[in-house]
Amino acid sequence: MAWPAGETYDFPLALAAGLEEASHTGGAGLRTGIIGPQIADTYSFLHEPAQAARFLAASDPNDPTTMAEAPLLAGYAALDRGDLAAAAAPLEACWKAWLADPLVRSISHDNPCIVGLAYGLTGRMAQAEAVFKQTGSWSRCFAVHGDVLEHAGDLAGAERLWARGIALAPDLPPVYLHRGISELNRGDLARAGADVAAANARAPHWADPLKAWGDLLAREGPWKDAVAK
Repeated sequence: MAWPAGETYDFPLALAAGLEEASHTGGAGLRTGIIGPQIADTYSFLHEPAQAARFLAASDPNDPTTMAEAPLLAGYAALDRGDLAAAAAPLEACWKAWLADPLVRSISHDNPCIVGLAYGLTGRMAQAEAVFKQTGSWSRCFAVHGDVLEHAGDLAGAERLWARGIALAPDLPPVYLHRGISELNRGDLARAGADVAAANARAPHWADPLKAWGDLLAREGPWKDAVAK
C-alpha cells in the first residue's frame, strides 16, 4: 500500500485517493506502478472482493504488480474461508513475484507477511520464519508473526513479538487488533477490550477492529452495543 492513508489503515481515504489518481491517469498511476492492483488491494481490506477482482481484471496482466496482486487476492480469499491448503499455492506465487521485482517490494512491502502466516498456520515454521526475516519490521508482520507463534503453542513468544511491534509502531492498529483477538479467544475479556479499543482508536475507519469489538460485546452480553459496533 503506497498511499499514506493506506499506511495508517484509513482505507476509505486510501480508496478515494486511488480512484482519484486513476481518474487522472487512466490507470497508469502518478508515481510507481499502475494503479489498478493498488486499488484492488485496498478493496480487499474493505472486504469487497468483487470490486477488487474488477479492478485487477482491468489491469495489465503482464505488469509485475498485477502478477503479485492476483495470487495475493486468491490467498486472502482462501484464508478468509479457512481453507489453508488452498491458500498455499497462490501465496507462494505472490512471494516469488515479490522477491523477483523491486517495484513490487517498494509498493507492497508487508504483503508477504500473509505468506508467512499461511506457512505458519500449516506447520511450515522454517519457511514462515524465513519470510518474516526477509520482509522486515512492519506492524502487520509483527501482528501475524505473533499469530503464527501462538498457533505453534508459543504464546509467550507471541506476546514478546506483539509487545515489540507496539513499541516500534505504537500508533498503528494491527498488533493491538491481533493481540486483542487472541485475548478474546482465550477469554481474557478485559485485556481484549482494551486492545480492540486501542486498534479502533488508531484506525476508526477500518472495519476489522469494530468487528472484533462487536464480537467481544456479544460475548459479554450487551447485544445492542455489539450490533452497533
